[in-house]
Amino acid sequence: MEKRQSELLQGVAGDLKDIADGRLDSLVAGRCLAAAVVKGPDDSAPARMGLCANMAQTGRCASPLPEGVSPAADMEEAFAPHAGRTAKETAALLLDGAPSPLEATAGMAALNALLPTPEDARPRKAQDVILERGRGRRVAVVGHFPFVEKMGDAFASLDVLEKRPRPGDLGEDKAPEILGRAEVAALTATSLLNGTFADLLSLTPEEACVILLGPSTPFAPSLFAAGVDIIAGCAVRDPEKALACVVSGAPFKHMVGLESLVWEK
Repeated sequence: MEKRQSELLQGVAGDLKDIADGRLDSLVAGRCLAAAVVKGPDDSAPARMGLCANMAQTGRCASPLPEGVSPAADMEEAFAPHAGRTAKETAALLLDGAPSPLEATAGMAALNALLPTPEDARPRKAQDVILERGRGRRVAVVGHFPFVEKMGDAFASLDVLEKRPRPGDLGEDKAPEILGRAEVAALTATSLLNGTFADLLSLTPEEACVILLGPSTPFAPSLFAAGVDIIAGCAVRDPEKALACVVSGAPFKHMVGLESLVWEK
């Protein structure tokens, strides 16, 4: 069934309706990730922190930045005109239309800071769920995650679709063929940021198990109604440690202060 990105994002916007807003205290970006720190109206309440892949630095996470380039400084300067926004106003940069990569990054980070951690989410890694659900089945993974190279033998077939294919990956032009026959489809949450999420869902058979994963993954209940079966995200348990990792340029697999969680409908 065909799905529209705008409708899916508006569903996510609806998930924020009854959640208390807060002020965006800071937006910090590293080479790979960005983090939003949100504080409530009462400073005595603990700050909330959300993560997101840094789309403003697309393609740079896998290689060092040129000497003298600071993603954090670039992000801070670029967002100077938006100073004073609330967290919901910042999330709206992503949810209300066609954002730039920088706006999408800030919006998703703020969204993830606002959305509460589901009480029934279980501590578990996304790769463990893919291995469990995909054993002996046709598996398609959108986005090159480091763990996929270690588990291919467990599946009837494993295909990795990537915008910037590495050796062994398939280009995005193969998505209709690969997703169309998948029994398990693991979709990167980056697709919510770059506008391809709805198209990917539309290509995936309704009977397939759809897993949304990656550092940008929001715990948004409306995604279950959209066709996602499993949301594999993370909760920030130690904001200070996590923020230090973000600023240092660490990729998601090297982050500390987080807990991987799996939420099933």
